[in-house]
Amino acid sequence: MPTERRKHPRQPLAVRLHWRLVDLGSPLATAELADAGMQPAVTVDVSDGGIAFLVPCELPLGAPLALQLARDLGGPPLSALGRVARCEERSEGWLVGVELTWVEATQPSAGLGGVPETAWTLL
Repeated sequence: MPTERRKHPRQPLAVRLHWRLVDLGSPLATAELADAGMQPAVTVDVSDGGIAFLVPCELPLGAPLALQLARDLGGPPLSALGRVARCEERSEGWLVGVELTWVEATQPSAGLGGVPETAWTLL
């Protein structure tokens, strides 16, 4: 059995989300984070540092993504940014592992640099 090397253990969790690749070098990068072009998906698992979900096509390693995750209690989606850490072909599509680089702060002092798990409690 392989040794677990992950910093944050994964937890199975199905959360509706929308994602899109972004070009952070573009002068319109902030506009690209809007709803236009977002594609639907459902998470397979989550951890304090990332999420995994299935997509219909291969995504390049290191590619930046904008994410919007649905909240179970309603309200606006939780916004996050991440980068593709892995992309593996599966029978049902491509499993993308995303390392989160920014999570919308649920409190001014929270966020990925502080306590990312506070974001998941609001899903």
